[in-house]
Parts: sequence; structure tokens; C-alpha cells
Amino acid sequence: FHATADAAAGAVAEKLTRRNRLRELEAQLATLQERLPALRKGFETARQAARMAWEAENTARQERRQSETRFFEAREHALRARQESQERAARLKGLAESMQRLQEEQAEAERLEAQAREEMSAAGDDAALQQKAGVMRAQVQEAREVLAQELAGGQALERDIAGHDRRTEEIAAELASWEERIDAIEAQMQSLRQRRQDSQEEIAALQHEPEEIARLRQALLHQTEAAEAKHSEARDALAVGEQNRGECAKQEAAARENAAAAREERARRGGLLEGARQRLGEAEARIRSELECAPEEVLETIAAEGGGKFSTDDPPEVLEERLKRLHGERERLGGVNLRAEEDAEETRQRLETIRSEQEDLLGAIARLRQAIARLNREGRERLGHAFTEVNQHFGELFTRLFGGGAAHLRLLEGEGEEAQEGKDVLEAGLEIMARPPGKRLQTLSLLSGGEQTLTALALIFAVFLANAPPICVLDEADAPLDDINVERFCRLVRDVCDTSGSRILLITHHPLTMARMNRLFGVTMQERGISRLVSVDLEADGGIRERDSGSVLALSA
Repeated sequence: FHATADAAAGAVAEKLTRRNRLRELEAQLATLQERLPALRKGFETARQAARMAWEAENTARQERRQSETRFFEAREHALRARQESQERAARLKGLAESMQRLQEEQAEAERLEAQAREEMSAAGDDAALQQKAGVMRAQVQEAREVLAQELAGGQALERDIAGHDRRTEEIAAELASWEERIDAIEAQMQSLRQRRQDSQEEIAALQHEPEEIARLRQALLHQTEAAEAKHSEARDALAVGEQNRGECAKQEAAARENAAAAREERARRGGLLEGARQRLGEAEARIRSELECAPEEVLETIAAEGGGKFSTDDPPEVLEERLKRLHGERERLGGVNLRAEEDAEETRQRLETIRSEQEDLLGAIARLRQAIARLNREGRERLGHAFTEVNQHFGELFTRLFGGGAAHLRLLEGEGEEAQEGKDVLEAGLEIMARPPGKRLQTLSLLSGGEQTLTALALIFAVFLANAPPICVLDEADAPLDDINVERFCRLVRDVCDTSGSRILLITHHPLTMARMNRLFGVTMQERGISRLVSVDLEADGGIRERDSGSVLALSA
């Protein structure tokens, strides 16, 4: 391609300009695609941090409520202990007074016993005195037993008071510890509130980035499609030019062959001309010698007799040859074709019809290409929207099923290569990436059987939530799961049923799954060879279990 500085831009220059513009747009698109994963990652990190902060704040609130409950219980227990201690101190004081009184009575009884002994010894062996002494001894013994019991009760009461004092001190220490823990929890809640506020600010700052990137991406896609359309037109024009160039090359080769044949014919005619000149000289000599006149006079005579059909400048051999050729052409012409004009008109009409059909065909091809481009564009938009929605539901359902972790869907380009943003999603593959709690991010094939089942169920329900049908049938979906995962699966089925308003039919043999359904259908064989359909409405039977809203059925053979 050659062009001067002041020459106007032609089709080729416009094509080069568009190609350069397309390269610049591809470079900008690559830059935006490189920024997009980082922005998405930051957005997801901020969202996850906000979710974790919210969960930590809820946990701290629960712990604070539990701590306050325990604090109030401990304070009530301490108040009861103080009250019991005061009551026992009062009882101990009363027992001390009773013991002092009993000791005084014992001393008085001993004094009376001693006095009675003295009187007995002075009075001699009197039966009445002995009887009185026996009664007094019994009274003294009874007083001693009561005093021993009161002393034992007082010692036990002192031990209880000492134990209650120790328990009161322990409760006071525990109260101080709970107050410290409450202060620490309040400080942690304040920190979590600050982190949550920072996360919300960061989410608000990053919220408009995906929309701006999506807008730029959409604009670049439109520009790319326009450039592709122009590129397609330029490619068609280039193909036509290449075809014309081939035709010109063929015409040039034919012209060269014709030129070579013309040179050969020129050389041959030069030889013939030389021979004709020699023969002309000989003829002139013969005319002069035989007819005794000039050759010009003989040619004029022949031209006059020929009626002007022959030129006086032609040699005789040429004249003879021309005469023979004219006779031959007249014989080859044969009869006159009276339909020549009609045949020419029919041929012209057929040519116009063919040209019109060619234009219609080219227009239909152009419209078909536009329709294909429009369908591809609409398919890419719908598939991209569906992929984004299913991927979002899949991540949320995976986290709910596993109690944590993360998962997402990834588009693949070609043989195992990750597709970039802006590539053709209609030709891309799909790969499931999952990270259960406590494990690293990996593909679905590297997970265990139960994890693969839960991941597949999360993907199935994600597609289900994207476009919920009126009814869904699951056949033995809980067979590879243990009891804990079956409980999670049943809760997810219940939540999906309540959210979408659809009816879900489960074919299962697991007792936990059947116990959580609204209605059961089964087949039993009470007699050999006779089957019977049995249905149980668990929702109507309030004695079996309480039911939530929704409609979930189960079939069991």
C-alpha cells in the first residue's frame, strides 16, 4: 500500500485505522478485565468481612445476654446466701444464749446434786431421798443430752456459716470476673461495630465499581461488535478485491500470451512481407516486360472492374487471398437467422433476472448475518445474566449447606483454560470450584462423595431458584449423605420450597427425610402378591410433629 502525504484516506487506510482502533479497544478491554477480578475480589472480601462482623456481633450479643443472665443469677444466689447467713447467725446467737442458759441450769443442777448428796449423807439411807436423787440424776442426764445436742447443732451451724462465707467470697470473685468479661465483650462489640461500619463504607465505595465496569464493558462490546461488522465488510471487500486481482492476473497472463503470439505473428508477417516485396518486384518486371505498362495502371483497371471492392494499394496475392476468404465467409454464413433480436432480448432478460436474484441473495445473506449476530448477542447477554444469578445463588446455598466455606462457578475457554471477561461465553466450558470449611479451594472432582453430593444439590437448587418451576422431583438425592447432612438438606428443601412457592417431590428411603415431609406416599404388601398404596398426612396429624408452611411430599417404597 502506497499513499502520499496529501492523498485522501481510502478504503484501505480506513481499514487500517479501524484495525488500530480495534487493537486499542482490545488493550483497554484487557486492562479492564485485569482490574475486574481484583475489584470483585475486594468487593467479595468486604462483603465477607461485613458478614463475619455481623455474625461476630450477634455472637457477642448472645454471649453478653448469657453473661448478664448468669450475673443476675449469681447476684440472686449471693443475696440468698447473705440472707441465709444472717438467719443462721441469728439462730447461732439464740443457740449460744440457750447453751449459756443450759450451762447455768447444769451448774444449778450440779449444785443441787451436791446439796442433795450432802443431805443424803447427813440423813442416812432414806428411800425418799434416794428416789429424789434418782429423779434429779435423770434430770441432769437429760439436761446434759440436750446440751450436747445444742453444742453439736451450734458446731454444725458454725461450719455452715463458714461454708456460706467462703461461697459468698467465691460468688463475689465470680461476679468481678463476669463484670470484667462484660466489659471486654462491650469493647469487642464496639470494635465489631466499627469494623462493620468500615466494611459498609467500603462496600458502598465499591458498589458502583461493577456497574461502571459493566457499562464500560457494554460500551466496549458494542464498539467491538461494530468493529467486527466493519471488519466483516472489509473482509468481504478484500475477498472481492482478491478475486478481482486474480481475474486481472489471469487477464494479464492472457495478454502476455497474446503479446507473445502477436510478436511471433509480426515476425512471420515480416518474412511474408519481404517475400511479397520480392514477388512484387518480379510482378512489376513481368508487367513491364509483358504488358508494357506501369503496374499502377493495371491495378487501377482491376479496381475499376471490381466495383471498388479492391484497393489499388494491395498486392495481387493479397487481393486473391481476400477474394477467397470472402467467398468462404459467405458460404459459412449460411442462411439468415430471423430470431437473432428475440434471442438477444431473452438473453438480456435472463441476465437481468440473474442479477436481481444475485442482489436478493446477497441481501438475504446480509440479513442472515445480522440475525445471527443479534441472536449471538442476545444469547450472550441472557447467558451472562443467568450465569451471574445462578453463581450468586450457588455460593449462598453452598455456604448454608456446609455451614461455611465458599464456592463459585468458573467459565473455561478451550481445553481447561480459564475464560476471561469479554470472551465468547457461548463457546466456553463450565467448572465448579468449591472450598468446604477447613479446606482449600479445589474442583468438584477432588471432593469426597458427600461433599460432591451437597455441592451438586447446591448447584441444582441454584438453577431452580433462578427460574423456579411449579414442581420439582428429586430421586434418592439424600442417599450418599449422613444424618447431619440430611438435616441440612431437609432444611434447605424447606427454605427453597417456602421461597419459590413450588411443590417438591422427594423419592427417598431415609427415615429422617420422611419425618420432615408434609405428606408421605408408600407402597406396602400386606398380602403376598397384593400391593397397596399408603399415604400419611404429617401436616394434619399434630401429634407427630409441628409443621411449618410449605408443601413437600415424599415417596417411599
